[in-house]
This record gives sequence, C-alpha cells and structure tokens, in this order.
Amino acid sequence: MLSQVPQGTPCIFMTTLPSYSGKVTAKRLKAQENIRWAFKKAGKSCTFIEGANQQTIAANQGNRNHFRRTKAGKVKDIYHPNERAARKFFSIEMKSICKAVFKELPKTAPTHRATVTR
Repeated sequence: MLSQVPQGTPCIFMTTLPSYSGKVTAKRLKAQENIRWAFKKAGKSCTFIEGANQQTIAANQGNRNHFRRTKAGKVKDIYHPNERAARKFFSIEMKSICKAVFKELPKTAPTHRATVTR
C-alpha cells in the first residue's frame, strides 16, 4: 500500500474503531501498532490517526447501543459499529482528524505563485 502513495502526496491513515469484544479490540490494537511501525520503517510521511485509543475504546467496547442488536437486545455483529458509534467516534477524534488535515494540506499548496500581468 505504501508504494502506491507517491512521495509528497498528502496522506492520512486512520485505523478502525474498537469492536464490541475486548479480544477483537486487542487484535486491532496489535494491528494498529504494526501499521504505525510499518509507516515509520518505510519513512512515509503520512499522518497516522489511532482509531483505537483509550477514549474510543471506552466509548465503544461493550456498548450495545453502538452495535446492531437482535430484538432481544443481543449484539448481532461485534465487529462493525453502527452509525451512532461512528458519530461518537468522530466527535472524539475530530481534533486529531482536523490536525491531520491541516498538517497534510500544505503538501498540496503550489510551490510558486502565478503572476498576473496587464
């Protein structure tokens, strides 16, 4: 994947939200650390945002309201958070996301100014 991002191209990489299950979230945390390490090792200048962190884990893990449920209230899909979870996630991560966007934006700025002649 890293070889597909040309040098100097703005790049933000954000990992996924925590799951309902502690076991699955632990695997996601391990994967997140490995991905972060790969970016550092490759020397790519992408901004990395941790989707799973202390705040997002506290908001999602074990929270039935953030996952699809059966009529009886049992969680159907422990892997994929619902829209409510996404809204909560983005409210928690908004600062990090904005910071990453503003860090990457200068990479898209022209290197010279056009002059207008009359």
